[in-house]
Amino acid sequence: MSRDTGLSAAVVSLLAVLAVAAMLVSGWRFVSLNAKLSEARQAQSEAESLSSRAIVDRMSLPANRPLQICNHGGEGKVSALAAFYWTQDGTIEQFNSAQEGWFTWPLPAGKTVPMQWTDGSRRLWDGSAIFYAVEVQRGNATQLIAGTSANLDGGGCAAAGKE
Repeated sequence: MSRDTGLSAAVVSLLAVLAVAAMLVSGWRFVSLNAKLSEARQAQSEAESLSSRAIVDRMSLPANRPLQICNHGGEGKVSALAAFYWTQDGTIEQFNSAQEGWFTWPLPAGKTVPMQWTDGSRRLWDGSAIFYAVEVQRGNATQLIAGTSANLDGGGCAAAGKE
């Protein structure tokens, strides 16, 4: 006796295998797309971080650099000097020659003079600067030089006597 029950067991088994295969492919695609989405989010996060760091870097204070005066004119002297610099503990300090008895530095013609200040055997300021302002005198002529340590990059110096 033969009964027609609709779909044969082989067809049902085949449909079940195809359904499982479709779910596996679908799941693999989901996992793959999810991994790509995760990579894209990571790349976006890194790009935003780099962009943020670039903005902060442009707004941040420059690094300490040694302040030197390149004298391109005749003999003179540094009659006043103020400089801000980073200390080793990360704070900003100021050196001001007005607070140190108006100490002056000689500027021989055509020479480069490193700026620093010692009191006997103690070095009170090593010449580091992130910002500086210097007054140079030659006879009755006075020149003001000011800048940031960016001007001193690569062993550069603050130019005096140069128009």
